[in-house]
Amino acid sequence: MHRLRTTLFFFSVLAVLTASCTTIAVATGKPIPENQSAEIQQKIHEFFPDVEVASIMIAIATCESTGLIHWGTDGKLLPNSYGNSSAAGVFQILLYTHRKKIKEMGLDMSNIDHYMTFVRHLYDMEKYNPWRASKHCWGS
Repeated sequence: MHRLRTTLFFFSVLAVLTASCTTIAVATGKPIPENQSAEIQQKIHEFFPDVEVASIMIAIATCESTGLIHWGTDGKLLPNSYGNSSAAGVFQILLYTHRKKIKEMGLDMSNIDHYMTFVRHLYDMEKYNPWRASKHCWGS
């Protein structure tokens, strides 16, 4: 039963991400890189092979990104379009706050694999704590 609930949750999140990306693209006139939400979910599963953890990380990404488009058609990470925040990507990583560690790890955060490597690093260090501000949306 738990696996069925997890699977249903995953597909409902997929539907929300897909619908949100389509809505944003129509509203902004910006093209959605083909299958971006599917690619992001695939990357989440790649970096978080445990199905339950991946489901939670997809929920976090859905809550944090609110359907925004994060990688341009050229594959580069787009800057945050809201104010002066350095938060970027589906997990809203604070690039300025983490700049030292990102540099130390030799990561290019515009590369989705590097981005996900850093997300995995944060998870390994603090589990879900970096996203506690949005827990009201993704967790109980």
